[in-house]
Amino acid sequence: MGSVMNRLSVNLVFGKKEVEDWSESALVLSTFNDGVLSTVPVVLSIVHVVLSTVPVVLSTVSVVLSTVPVVLATVPVVLSTVPVVLSTVHVVLSIVPVVLSTVLVVLSIVPVVVSTVPVVLPTVSVVLSTVPVVLATVPVVQCTVLVVLSIVPVFLSIVPVVLSVYCACISVYSACSCVNCSCSSANCVCSSVNCACSYYHESLP
Repeated sequence: MGSVMNRLSVNLVFGKKEVEDWSESALVLSTFNDGVLSTVPVVLSIVHVVLSTVPVVLSTVSVVLSTVPVVLATVPVVLSTVPVVLSTVHVVLSIVPVVLSTVLVVLSIVPVVVSTVPVVLPTVSVVLSTVPVVLATVPVVQCTVLVVLSIVPVFLSIVPVVLSVYCACISVYSACSCVNCSCSSANCVCSSVNCACSYYHESLP
């Protein structure tokens, strides 16, 4: 009888323990279910957003796929420019030694130019020192030019007089005749001053 009571009490204890464990499990399961059910709207909203982006993604993919033929068509053009680019690169690379040699020549000239600076600077200073002298002579030159220009009208006024005298002498000489000469006209010279005959050869008989 005692052993039966002991077993009964033990079973009651274990039964209570099982009930308590079941209650805790039910509470945990209920809490888990509540948490899962509370996330369902969030998950559904995320799925809705993702599904709403599907048309945009599909249209983007369509646009990208529509550009594929254009890209493929440009590939031969790009490939055809490769030889031109390579030839240009070759030309540029062939010019590089010339440019480098020119730079070396210029760099070799620099010391010579620098060495001439001490000679050039005194020359420049001498030239600059003559500038005031040259500037001081400018008024003299201006006055000389003005004097010469003032003489020109006088000279031009004399020219007609000289020409008229010359023309008068020529006319007198041409009008002169050796009428009193008993010599031939070949060796009889008529003076333009007084139309006198002078002999420069022997007279003819």
